[in-house]
Amino acid sequence: GSKRLAYVGTNNYKAGREAGKLIKEVIPQGGKIALFVGRMDAQNAIDRRQGIIDELSGKPPQ
Repeated sequence: GSKRLAYVGTNNYKAGREAGKLIKEVIPQGGKIALFVGRMDAQNAIDRRQGIIDELSGKPPQ
């Protein structure tokens, strides 16, 4: 196991959820959006994109 004392990093899924909330604030009636993702084979991009999709679709937080 790891002997780390701490980890400081980004929870990309939660960051995506927050981005989704901001999108809903600026487009309250809904509409079309485009997500630009650098590399879809990178886990951080996958998690952030999924967070946005889940937030916009109304899925309960994990």
